[in-house]
Amino acid sequence: MNNLEQKIQKLERWLKESKKHIAYLENQIGIRDESIILLKTEVGNLKPRLKKALQDIENKDKIIPALESQLIEMTKSKNFEKQWH
Repeated sequence: MNNLEQKIQKLERWLKESKKHIAYLENQIGIRDESIILLKTEVGNLKPRLKKALQDIENKDKIIPALESQLIEMTKSKNFEKQWH
């Protein structure tokens, strides 16, 4: 086998290994793409839940002062009733 044949064989091995590596990288890209799609879906599902949770907090923050006022009034009313009975 002459020097040229050796170079050709070496290049053929390099080409074969390069094809394997390319296939591996394509597989890794595919896996990452699937992961990205899943994460985007999860984020999309979480956004409305977060929005609702924030609205619930806002609503509770609005309700608490009103409930506190009602409780104060009820306490005053009970104390007033106790004084007259």
